[in-house]
Amino acid sequence: KIFLKDHHDMLLEIERDKAITDKVILIQKVVRGFKDRSNFLKLRKSAMLVQKTWRGYHCRKNYGAMRAGFSRLQALVRSRKLCASYHVARQRITSFQGRCR
Repeated sequence: KIFLKDHHDMLLEIERDKAITDKVILIQKVVRGFKDRSNFLKLRKSAMLVQKTWRGYHCRKNYGAMRAGFSRLQALVRSRKLCASYHVARQRITSFQGRCR
């Protein structure tokens, strides 16, 4: 066994406390970093989910509006075509009736 003077014993005790404190601080730093990283990843995942959901909703909404617009345009074109064919048929019939009289 080694017997040390009080002064040397106190120096060794201070060094031991400093080493233990440094290790405790390192452990706390790692744990805080892990906790903050986990929290950040969770927030990023949540933000990406919100963005993904919004982008999908927005695209579906625009697609529905565009599809409805094309349906209305198709109906308008069909209606004009039908109206034009009706006028042509009516004109032919009236001219045919005029020739028959």
